[in-house]
Amino acid sequence: MARTHRHTPLLLGLGLLLALATGAAAAPADGGLLLVTPLLGWSSAGAWFAGDRTPEVRAVAQTTTDLASALGGLIAGALRPAGAAAAASPLLDASALADAPPEVALVLLGSRLRTSDLRRKHAAALQPLLEAAPSSVALPHVVHPVEGAPAREALLDALRAQLPAGAKLQTAGCGEGLALGEIAQLLLDGAPVTAEAPRLLVGCTDAAGGLEAELRQVAAAHGSVAALGKRQVTLYGVDPHAGEGGGGGGGAAAAEQRRRLLQAGGVTGGPYSVCDERCRTQVKWLEGMLALLLIIVATLSGLCCLSVLDTPTRFESPKDASRAD
Repeated sequence: MARTHRHTPLLLGLGLLLALATGAAAAPADGGLLLVTPLLGWSSAGAWFAGDRTPEVRAVAQTTTDLASALGGLIAGALRPAGAAAAASPLLDASALADAPPEVALVLLGSRLRTSDLRRKHAAALQPLLEAAPSSVALPHVVHPVEGAPAREALLDALRAQLPAGAKLQTAGCGEGLALGEIAQLLLDGAPVTAEAPRLLVGCTDAAGGLEAELRQVAAAHGSVAALGKRQVTLYGVDPHAGEGGGGGGGAAAAEQRRRLLQAGGVTGGPYSVCDERCRTQVKWLEGMLALLLIIVATLSGLCCLSVLDTPTRFESPKDASRAD
């Protein structure tokens, strides 16, 4: 008579649980997540950016950097005092800057553009500006922590620290003073703008609109300043946290992006372990489905084993045993 194995389903269930636990222990720990945005720059008069010497100078820097360092180096190099030995950034052409130094540096800070938008060609509105410029530069890998506060005030402080003597920083659309659409008015007020006394204009876009609205604001601000005929360098950077907590859904958009990054994973750069309410709900549903799947597999495996073993439906009685003897 075949021997019964009623512990088989239990052993199979324990084996599956051990396999799942081993896989979870071997999985890598979640790394910190980073937002990646581009930094774009273009000139209106001179070939100030170092790059391939084609009819137009185009440079693409694949290094990873932060926004404050990248902007600070470019501004320090573009507005450096006359007679300086070299530009502060390797992305700048020192000889071209010495021949025709810029009179205006325009820094535009947005919040919507991401590096992935460049690959998807969502930034087509900027293409005419870059193609018409004598030289341009692109830094596609400017990183920001997923969790962070708006960095505009810190950026302004960093830019002020890089200004040479005689240069002046003015803002528009950054919470005080003129709106972004009136940024050209800053050049018409006060002392004349010259290479010896350059101006640094910082404009902040409105986070209430989407990406297309932001790019239109950037193009309009650049055009209004370029219409004054000054030698100008324009830098467009992105502070992805600038729209958080404000109107127009900026905070909701940032929270949605954080949730997607948490689900995607695979981008490392520091400790990060935040999961919002929607993320926790999805995790609970996933845990429940995995537990249900484990129970179903264990039950079916046990039934199959019992069927193969042909387990008897009753135990032998003493009478049957004596007859067998």
